[in-house]
Amino acid sequence: MGGIGKTTIAKSIYNKLLQDFKNCCSFLADVREIVKQYKDKGICDLQNQLLNDSLKPHPRITNVNDGIDAIRHRFLNKKVFIVLDDVDEKSQFDWLVGNRDWFGPGTRTIVTTRNKHVLNVLEVDETYEPPFMNPDQSLQLLNIHAFQKKFPPMDFDSISREVVSVTAGLPLALEVIGSFLSHKPITVWEDTSKKLKKIPNHEVQEQLRDDCGYFPETEINVLCLMSMVKLENDKILRMHDQLRDLGREIVRQEDLENPEGATGCGIDKKPRLYLRNVTEKVQLLNLNIAEKTCEHDKFAERSKLRYLQINEAEVVVGDFKHRLLNLRWLCWQYYPLHFEATNFHMKKLVILDLSGSMIPENWKGWSQIKMANNLKVLDISDTEIRELPDEIRMLKKLEIIDARGSDLRGNIPSCIGRL
Repeated sequence: MGGIGKTTIAKSIYNKLLQDFKNCCSFLADVREIVKQYKDKGICDLQNQLLNDSLKPHPRITNVNDGIDAIRHRFLNKKVFIVLDDVDEKSQFDWLVGNRDWFGPGTRTIVTTRNKHVLNVLEVDETYEPPFMNPDQSLQLLNIHAFQKKFPPMDFDSISREVVSVTAGLPLALEVIGSFLSHKPITVWEDTSKKLKKIPNHEVQEQLRDDCGYFPETEINVLCLMSMVKLENDKILRMHDQLRDLGREIVRQEDLENPEGATGCGIDKKPRLYLRNVTEKVQLLNLNIAEKTCEHDKFAERSKLRYLQINEAEVVVGDFKHRLLNLRWLCWQYYPLHFEATNFHMKKLVILDLSGSMIPENWKGWSQIKMANNLKVLDISDTEIRELPDEIRMLKKLEIIDARGSDLRGNIPSCIGRL
């Protein structure tokens, strides 16, 4: 079950035993989601992380089988500590850890999963299933997030116990609800308790959905304070997988009953007709299409799209004027070699991900992308780009260029110092 504390427990054990393995250790988080979203590239990224965490430095892996061979041979006589967090298929384990004889004596591997069958197939030595929190533990956790101490004020004691009784002893639910109720008057506590009582205890997604009407739409610092997201030291913004899955489920249900009113969607087949119906309102779109050509008329004029992921189209054509005007994040991996689009300006774009593309430095698209005046992040990792184009001088707000795995090397234009 999600939200019961598997990752938190695994992370605590990892931090406690870290020194016993002389830093030859790696915590691979969110394996299921990374493999699902990024396929082979995601697997390679996880393999690279495992190798780099324990064997610095290491040449970058770009092929899954090469990664398997590197892990099997480089760790052969080493005592290693590895955590695979959120695994849902044996193949994910095989790509990263494989067999016990890949590693030296004393090696330890922890696997967290929602699928007990995976552990049976792996024939693990021991299993541990986190129990639901008892009422006293639940009350303490709720109070810590609501009042920043283990015990509530006297007049909140009764209502705190009432809220705890309907949260099923799940740490995630207690954390979310407690953070939401922090600094709220007792009337809000009472209303929240009434709403939660209408929902069966075991339906965790519905418990979290009940609170969704109060989530802020902006202000990352507010989301952090409410424990919706966490901003870690590496400046990566993270969301608990249970909350992520909840958001997807809400959009999926919107899509089933009312596709033209959906706020986000993912499309695998026959996108043209569907896109004409939804893109006027949709804000997040993930396309996986077999069509080789991406045309401007796939997107409605004055589209509200803010995030777009579309991969593997080979040709981009058409006049994109009045389209994609609100786009902030474009993830177009394996970007087209042939670019025939006009007015592809995207002046509000902040993040552009071109990783894994075949584009050269003289690619036609640069003349359009230079109009992205607000661009802050450019990802050209694993591309064939050998030098940054001169047009980059126009991107005055650019802060980050990710060129890992590319042939960029030292070919940086002098204008980079003025960005």
